[in-house]
Amino acid sequence: MKSQNLSDFVFEIIKKKENAKLLLGAHRKGQCLSPPALLIAQTVVVHFDATKIKIQYLVDKRIMKKVFVIILMGFLVFSCLSDDDDGIDCKLFDPAFPSLYIRIVDATGVNLIENGTIDSENITVQGDFANAGFRFVPADEFAVPDADIREFDNSLNLYIPNESSFQYSINLDDFETINLGFNAELTRIPCDITYFTPTSVTFNEEPIELTEMSSLQLLVIIEL
Repeated sequence: MKSQNLSDFVFEIIKKKENAKLLLGAHRKGQCLSPPALLIAQTVVVHFDATKIKIQYLVDKRIMKKVFVIILMGFLVFSCLSDDDDGIDCKLFDPAFPSLYIRIVDATGVNLIENGTIDSENITVQGDFANAGFRFVPADEFAVPDADIREFDNSLNLYIPNESSFQYSINLDDFETINLGFNAELTRIPCDITYFTPTSVTFNEEPIELTEMSSLQLLVIIEL
């Protein structure tokens, strides 16, 4: 029922009730009503409360409908704000994450995988967390010799877990196991995305250098 129609309906009901009360008052004072008119007047007065309840129900229903629409609009606005974090469309956001590389060298700094001393096919890793693993990074034949990316030639790219501290054991043929311990810092970026960035490392429980080669690219050099 539309708002204007509901108001008109309420007005008509109230007017009919008042007229019915006047007619009943006149009837009691001796101005007798015909049986049909008396019955109609009594019915209007007796059932007015029930009609009033129905009217209130219609009004409440209309108010609740408006409240629901307002809540729905607020939810949609909030959703839009969540998808637009600091001007970033989170549905299209493609963030960069840190990478951790391990280069294994001898006392003179020669890469032991590059010179064939260590066979990359025989390297295995274990961690104190689930899904520990690595990716071997071969030499980039298409990059110029002094390009920064060549720093990661013949290295191990370790998986970084979502933990503030973690350990890796790197197993090599003919060499002792390399035990690495990492501390990491929680980083928060737009769109409610978080990750951990390694901040320090130990090699066989001794602190060694963790070098930031470029933004989010970290390198650890292990000397055997």
